[in-house]
Amino acid sequence: MRLLIILLLSLLLPQTIFGQESQRFHYKEFKWEIQLPEVFKKISSDEWLDLKNKENTIKGYKLEDQTISKIILAASNDSLNYFVSYQEKNFSNSVGFINTQKIMHEISQQDIKVKVNKSDEKLKINNITFNYLKMEYTFPDDSIRITEFYASLIKNKIFTVFITYNDKVKGDLIHNAWINSKFN
Repeated sequence: MRLLIILLLSLLLPQTIFGQESQRFHYKEFKWEIQLPEVFKKISSDEWLDLKNKENTIKGYKLEDQTISKIILAASNDSLNYFVSYQEKNFSNSVGFINTQKIMHEISQQDIKVKVNKSDEKLKINNITFNYLKMEYTFPDDSIRITEFYASLIKNKIFTVFITYNDKVKGDLIHNAWINSKFN
């Protein structure tokens, strides 16, 4: 009986102590590692595509698939606060890029204020230089949505990251996780 209790405790205790699955993500091809904030949940590529394509269908945007852009990592807190990284085969055909252009055009037709940083800004993350674009949308109801876009050429492959948030605290958490990620 005592042995059975010890065996049960040895199986259950690690799960209780370490309850959550690791929030550390590693992508070998770019030797990239990121520690996601606990409030963000990793999402499978298929689940991300399902979520985004439902939204894209409703809005009439181009549907995402993995023929042009391979999803490396998708993580979300909810539908308005998320992080997605891609390995692009052809940036000008990237669905994320095409849809962002369409969104910018739609916004210019509405009463939405957009603040954009200089398009030639660069940001160095662990010795990798990224082109960086940040767009802050202010809607008529004074709600705000921010999209940060990063792109770099690594090993002759295009690596892109989209961070979108409407909650500043969650946005700061995922932004800081991104800029503190490692490329070894």
